[in-house]
Amino acid sequence: ARGAPVSLRGKSLRCGGLSVPFALRYLLKSPQGTLLNDGVLSVMISQEYRGSQARVNIALRNVGAADITGLQTSLGCSPPEALRSQLSKIPQMLGAGGSSQLQLMVECMQCYQEPPTLALDFAVGGRPFHYDLPLPCMCFKFIEQTAMGEPDFNNSWNKMNAPGLEQSVVFTCAKPIGPTLVADTLAALNLTPVPGVSPASAAGVLRTGAPTARSRSPRCLGDEAEPPPLSPPPR
Repeated sequence: ARGAPVSLRGKSLRCGGLSVPFALRYLLKSPQGTLLNDGVLSVMISQEYRGSQARVNIALRNVGAADITGLQTSLGCSPPEALRSQLSKIPQMLGAGGSSQLQLMVECMQCYQEPPTLALDFAVGGRPFHYDLPLPCMCFKFIEQTAMGEPDFNNSWNKMNAPGLEQSVVFTCAKPIGPTLVADTLAALNLTPVPGVSPASAAGVLRTGAPTARSRSPRCLGDEAEPPPLSPPPR
């Protein structure tokens, strides 16, 4: 039988209606860190974002005493067209204590709510394993802060009346909602508060690879030229 999907170590928490393990939440704020270490496999992440693109280096290490064989990887995203991606090849075997590195290049094409997942299939001593690991490439990582006054914000907001340009998400919060929490949350989402607008609103530029990139997060506006893309590191 296939092994059960892995759950990351540590207590899970709710964030925007999504259960997010502590390891993933840490990587949403930090450029590198450990995503998984369960006694079978260690997964380390380092990430870099520029405009609509990201480069994610994924280091896999066999921390068990037996060989990992038949290693296969794939990337999933919902909806599939939200990200354009390229995942490097990896050896199918990792000996005990052995390591290998994957490189994932992604480009944001449209808004999405759930993190992409890295699927790992392998066997240890004939026992199959299947891991679905959420990656920290959330949509807000492709948003750039932009300052905007009340008149410009309202004017731009009112022009966004075509289907699909406005999205709403309602979620519960474990902490009392006040000015400090709102400011911290907007900063974490790379959004700039717009003074004088009620309810609390913010602006940002969602960089996408689409021909007409426009932000579509709630109360988030902007459309600017794309900066130079990321390139794979020299070999």
